[in-house]
Amino acid sequence: MVYLMAWATMAIKLFLAKGLSDGTDHWVKQRISSIILVPLTVIFTLSFVQNYGLGYEQNIMVYKQPLRAFLTFLFFSLTFLHFKQGAEVVIDDYIDNPAIHRILKKTNTVFFFGMNIIVFFALSRIVLDF
Repeated sequence: MVYLMAWATMAIKLFLAKGLSDGTDHWVKQRISSIILVPLTVIFTLSFVQNYGLGYEQNIMVYKQPLRAFLTFLFFSLTFLHFKQGAEVVIDDYIDNPAIHRILKKTNTVFFFGMNIIVFFALSRIVLDF
């Protein structure tokens, strides 16, 4: 997914706007993640609502399907990425103290990777049945 965003940013720089700043680059990446999140959110929400009344075992059976688990992971991963991108903008714009700025940026990155790892292992345990 990160490669797709990097490719799209490069294509926009090459063909549409020469000399984009880092802020514009960040803006483009955040818009790409937003566009991809729209259908994933619809798919995840409809799936969630459809399976809302099911019990634990039935829900486990739903997420044992590799495609369903993959789409769920993709939804959460992109949601965390989009949150990370937005938090970076807030940190860059509103945190003036360099030490706090650095700590918050690292915390944001650790949160992003940590949540992705948790979701990946949770869904892997369901799909692989261990």
